[in-house]
Amino acid sequence: MQISVIIPTYWTSVRQEIRCLKQDAVYDHPTPIEEQGTLSRLLNNLKKTDMPKKSTIITVITAVTHQALEKKAEEKVKRILNSYESDFNVKQFSASTLKKIETEEKSLSKLLSLYGYSNVRNLGLATAQILNSDIIVFLDDDVIVNDREYFRKATEFIGKHIEKQLVGGIAGYYVNKDGNYYLDVDRKAWWRTGWPKEEKMNLAFKVIESKRRLVETTFAFGGNMVLHRKMFEKIPFDPYITRGEDMDLLVNAKMLGFKFLLDTKLKVVHLPGKGKKLWTEMQQDLYRFLYMREKILSQKYVKNIRKLPISCLEPYPGYFLRATMPIKFALSSGLNSLHSFRKGGCESFRAFTRNLMHIPLAIKFAKEHALNYFKFQKKWAEIMPKLRECKKLKRILDGPT
Repeated sequence: MQISVIIPTYWTSVRQEIRCLKQDAVYDHPTPIEEQGTLSRLLNNLKKTDMPKKSTIITVITAVTHQALEKKAEEKVKRILNSYESDFNVKQFSASTLKKIETEEKSLSKLLSLYGYSNVRNLGLATAQILNSDIIVFLDDDVIVNDREYFRKATEFIGKHIEKQLVGGIAGYYVNKDGNYYLDVDRKAWWRTGWPKEEKMNLAFKVIESKRRLVETTFAFGGNMVLHRKMFEKIPFDPYITRGEDMDLLVNAKMLGFKFLLDTKLKVVHLPGKGKKLWTEMQQDLYRFLYMREKILSQKYVKNIRKLPISCLEPYPGYFLRATMPIKFALSSGLNSLHSFRKGGCESFRAFTRNLMHIPLAIKFAKEHALNYFKFQKKWAEIMPKLRECKKLKRILDGPT
């Protein structure tokens, strides 16, 4: 049983000449390239686990917020990985790797990209396919695996059948440094009225308290996720979604006939760096939730899929997939704008006000692209089997890190 551990690592820069440029991709917690980052911490941590090193390949996917950083990020990650060549079979996938693969296999040029969460994770799926892996374990570089039996648990149920369906995905969960998986909620934050994201996520997290090992779930975290070959060679992450690609994959898997369950014993410690601004997150969520809603409503036009009602995704993300979501977004953006004005936050006041202008744009985007994923998925399912054990592509991945 071949295992691919896929570790996306996201980089940015604090240099003014870079910060002034428009971002090619927006990520929640990118590491400034001027800093050491958390990748080494995770790799050191994996030495203490039960990872079957002889049958495991670690691939670190190097992504950046700005194209101008591609070369420096690749060199930085290369230096980090060189320190672990005697510990693991470790490879780097960077912009130069992608260019070589697209040159060798032109059919991939429209399916693969290094910009955006979904695209980065799809590179992980393609890499595992080329390397002939049976199982993918996704770990983000800002997590710590402190369970010595993590890999035994991660691979225990994946690929088995439950209720005549193949378990194609296993979702783990995050805990913070105190071991708590619930998010902090500020009950006094009146300006968050209409957008109770943390509260709804906490309601969804209650399934973690189940006494059963495997439970149905409406959420999944990309930084602690296990996928089986029979699923990932057919079902990609959705490149049309701005964020929340992990929960969206869970929905896509269920629509296309796979089980995607939560393992209540599969946890990692999540220690993210400084996050992005709330107005940016809300703006991306606006596009994300409207798009997810339209995609689910468009199931009626697609053959040979299981039709999922939005209600089965309650409380999260279902709450934000209701028809009233744009109204709630407008209310919360307006209240956040008012709160920022009262506090003297000129930047946040302008940003939350501008968010209101995105509502018609997000609605238009969702309606225009609602069926695009299903077309993308068909192309993916046609091409992925051809990559398996492709010697030319494997030689590219086996090249020096």
